[in-house]
Amino acid sequence: MNKEFTIYTRWLALALRQQGFRIIRTEVNEFHPQFDTYVFENCEDLQIAISQLTKRKH
Repeated sequence: MNKEFTIYTRWLALALRQQGFRIIRTEVNEFHPQFDTYVFENCEDLQIAISQLTKRKH
């Protein structure tokens, strides 16, 4: 498992922050420079939270 996980959507990054996950850093999105990406420490809890949040959204 990679040590870092990049999130490309702001709503998901903010929802993860509200659940207590810490953003390590932000970077400019290489494909869409007008947007940022959000880098989190990758762990099993993060992956579970991402799955739950995206299921609720869709």
